[in-house]
Amino acid sequence: MPADSFELTSFKGVPQNFTLYREYLGRTISIVPICELAVKRNPDGTPDFSNIKNIDDLFLDLIDSGMKLNDANFKRILKSDYIPKLDPLTILLNQLQLTP
Repeated sequence: MPADSFELTSFKGVPQNFTLYREYLGRTISIVPICELAVKRNPDGTPDFSNIKNIDDLFLDLIDSGMKLNDANFKRILKSDYIPKLDPLTILLNQLQLTP
């Protein structure tokens, strides 16, 4: 079993609120759509490529954290403009900037 490196806010007891969910996820993750991966974001908003999670695992973890989501709603949230998307060129540029 992989180590869980995503700490999620608890939404237990919080009524379903898609704006809240989109804002929270937009602050905490970026998506790599081509790989179906979520990348945790640093406090400054930059992606932390050492901290990734499969989209399906993220969906289940969010439900465990109390978010009231179904698969269709989750997919729509990930496609929303609130969630930053990373393309391969962005990832390559980020890695080049980190290389001395």
